Order: sequence, then C-alpha cells, then structure tokens
Amino acid sequence: MSKDINQTSFAESTKLKLEILSDFFKEWFPVFIKTPQINKLYVFDLFAGSGTDIDGTYGSPLILLSEAKKFCKNNYKNITFIFNDSEKDKSDKLNKKINKYIKECSSNFCKKHCIYKYNVENQLFQEYFFNNEIQHILQNNEIAKFLFLDQYGIKEINKEVFNTLINSPKTDFIFFISSSIVKRFKDIPEIKQYIDINNINVVENGYDKSHLVVLEYYKSLIPKDMEYYIHGFSIKRGANYYGLIFGSSHTLGMEKFLNVCWKHDQNSGESNHNINNDDTFFGIKSNNKKTMIENNIRSLILNKQITTNIDGFKYAMKNGCKPELFKKVIKEMEKDKKVELKSCNNLKVSYASTNIHKVDKYTIEVL
Repeated sequence: MSKDINQTSFAESTKLKLEILSDFFKEWFPVFIKTPQINKLYVFDLFAGSGTDIDGTYGSPLILLSEAKKFCKNNYKNITFIFNDSEKDKSDKLNKKINKYIKECSSNFCKKHCIYKYNVENQLFQEYFFNNEIQHILQNNEIAKFLFLDQYGIKEINKEVFNTLINSPKTDFIFFISSSIVKRFKDIPEIKQYIDINNINVVENGYDKSHLVVLEYYKSLIPKDMEYYIHGFSIKRGANYYGLIFGSSHTLGMEKFLNVCWKHDQNSGESNHNINNDDTFFGIKSNNKKTMIENNIRSLILNKQITTNIDGFKYAMKNGCKPELFKKVIKEMEKDKKVELKSCNNLKVSYASTNIHKVDKYTIEVL
C-alpha cells in the first residue's frame, strides 16, 4: 500500500504540484470547449487519491472539477471525468467527496443536474489504462483528452505507457515522477545504456539535476521524425527531488504549459530550485539557460538551420523557453545587420506577435 498523503496536510511541494496542474488545466480546458470540431472531451486522473488532505484542501480530482465548473454554463459538449485509485479505501472516500461536491455545486451554482459525467474507478493502473475501452478513447482522433498521472515512484509510466501517450491524438498529459530514484536507473537494464553514455556524472555529481536526466530519458523515447513537445518541472522537497513531465503533440499545448512553468520559475521555467546553477553578482542574476538557448539560436540561424520564424519559435519551445526568446534574438540580429527578414505573404514583417498559431511567417536570410 502506498503512502496516503491525503491523511496529512499537503506539503508545500505538493501544493506547488497541484497549483501547476490547476494553472495548466484552466488554460487547456477552454481551448477545447471553444473548438467547434471537438464535441467530446475526456479528463483522466488515474492516481486520484481520496480527494482532499486532512485539512480539506482540494486534491487533483476536485481541482479539475472546480476549474471545469467555470465553463459549465452554455456548454453543450459531452465531457467525462474519470477518476481512479487502485486502493479501495481511497476510491470510496473520493466517490463520497465528489458526490457531495457535485450535489452542492448543482444546487448552488447550476440550479440543476451537473452537465459533466464522471466515474470513480478502483482498478490497478496498468490493467485499467490498457483495457479496450480506454485505448479506444485514447486513439479516437475526434476526442480531446487530458491525463494527470500522479504516480508514486517511477514504475508505472514505463516505456509502453509513454509510447501509448505520445501516439494518442489530441492528447496532452502531465505525470509525476520521483526523480531522486533516478540513482537506481543505472541498475535497470532498459535504461542503463542511455544513462551510462551521457548522464551518469550528472546523476552522481549533481543530485539536484536528477529530473533533467529523467526528462532526457523520456525525450529519447520519442522517434526522431516525430514532432512532439515535452517539458519538465523539477520540485525539491527537503533532500529529495521530484518532478512533473508534460507532453503534447501540439505547439499550443506546449506554449500553455511553458507559460505556467515560467510563471512559477521566472529564471529558467523548470524548477523551484536553482537547477541551472545561475549565479548572482552585485544583485544581477545571470541566467545560464536563457543565455545558452539564445546562443544556440544565433548559431543555428547563421548556419541556416533555422530559416523561418516558425522554426525559431518551435526550437525555443522544444528547449523549454517561451517563443519571445527567439523574437529577442532575431530583432538583435536584424539590428546588427546579420540577417534580413522577408515576409512569406508580401506583408511587412512584424515582431508584434509570437503566437505561432496566428503569426505571419517570414524567412530569414543570412547576410
């Protein structure tokens, strides 16, 4: 039986994890509510726990429902929440709390029955995740899906689960992992070769970088010819390091998660601790990550590997930075007469928007 964090007050690190979930979901949910082509949504929380901590602070299931409540009026889409916990005591408690929440919400807010459907399950994660019904939902291109997988340890989100997630259309996910356990990865044959090649010194000499190693491992599972976006957020609690890993096949999902991460870490967008060993001199903060990505962008532009603003925005996001970073670099390069920008639509090149989904595309010519 796993430790039940719901029987104590949530630690600050747990509250941060839940705040990141809440911040992202409030951005993700309305996108599909407003997308005419999508009529059905599924939200999965498959390690849901019992719903609250001992103080009544909401856990992930009630946070998801609370955020969805803001959009229930004039919403006619078919939306289902599926909550699961493998321990019967937890799922029973959760079922009671959700029924109470829905009842109070319906009488005080909607004044009618809840428009959202929900199920509370009590099944082992692997068995439930791979059953035919769930797999059919995940593979359906007409259904939008979000999964929150708050596992204990590392064992549940294995290679098979991860590959299923990244190959599921219109599916975004966040999963939790105990990154400190990466020290034991070198004894797991499946992962040993990858870590031995590049990151074993990081694991042994930089314990605070454990989550970066875990993230790189999952990145290595993505086929090289697949456009997919993955980002992590490392959370320190005492001497241990945990983390969230997000995945999406769409730039909009990645952009929204990056916005949340940079809100919580304005220095590097990836941790609640100094993961990049940034230093402060005379009150001025150096930013090793931003500087490195800026330099990489300049080099790739000069080597004609980044040839459009769309390429630049995608590169920044794939490396955990917001699109604005590319905008900053390209403006400096144009000012220094290193490049010339040409609109693909016979329009005046504009820096005003970094919205990759609406911005006018332009090409970059090296001078």
